Amino acid sequence: DKYLGLVQQPLPLATAGYAALSGLVGWSFLRGLPLPRKKVVRVSGYGAMLLLLVLTAGYLWAWRASSDPTPIVVQRQLARGDALLAQNDRDGAHLAYLQTYRRFPRSFAVLMALGAVNYRLGDYERARRYYSRGVDVAPSDSRYRALSNLGQTCWKLDEPEEALEYYEQARLAGIPPSFRVEWHYRVAWASFDASDFDGAIHNYAEVAAAGEKYAAASYWNMACAQSQKLKRTKDAEEQNLLVAEAVGNLRQAWRHSETAEEREFVNSGLLGGPEDRDPELAPLLKTPAYLAFIKEFRGE
Repeated sequence: DKYLGLVQQPLPLATAGYAALSGLVGWSFLRGLPLPRKKVVRVSGYGAMLLLLVLTAGYLWAWRASSDPTPIVVQRQLARGDALLAQNDRDGAHLAYLQTYRRFPRSFAVLMALGAVNYRLGDYERARRYYSRGVDVAPSDSRYRALSNLGQTCWKLDEPEEALEYYEQARLAGIPPSFRVEWHYRVAWASFDASDFDGAIHNYAEVAAAGEKYAAASYWNMACAQSQKLKRTKDAEEQNLLVAEAVGNLRQAWRHSETAEEREFVNSGLLGGPEDRDPELAPLLKTPAYLAFIKEFRGE
């Protein structure tokens, strides 16, 4: 299956072929094989042993191939869909993936591709269905990815609490180091939308500390979360601390803005008109520390 794309699981076919060919070799050794013109060909004991070794090696090769549930025909069809997606032909990619899915409805790779393309098309309900099926058939070392994508889809569907449950399941399934920053960033967004501002601050801080592509956004969002916490407390000392931390994070957001887009976002969010400012920062806007920071930012 993996190498020829003829059947979905190669082992049954290989077992039948191995038994038939082994019997044929044994018959040829003991009785000989009749050929045209009344000739009979027999293999020697050495030849029979060599043929059996070759057949056994081929059988073991098929057995190893069966451990990979993605046949090469699926890989080729997915590659065609990926190429269309890279050209921003999302409808064409969706059709290519769907055609593959009809033949291999339990392929993890196909289910993840369909989930991803429906996510990009904005059909989050359908993406959730494919990701859910992907969780059911996921290899143990990839289950975290299906769960995390399922959580992200729930977040897009305005279900942050359910998203957090899937993110926690993904963590328990084992998050590899290469995905840890992305996972923290997703958890932070869902925590914020679930009004768990402490959880949001913690996870944004993890992302910011990593200093990768989400660093500037994470500092900004930490300030937003601290600003929202400001509304919940009446304690003057805690309010002052939250304002100081929020202003410090806004300053860090500017320092870590590496692209023109990031710098424009921060500049507009701090100095732009009312329609440009992040509404989550509203509780900060009239505090003395924030006003002093704005003067500093303007260079006054």
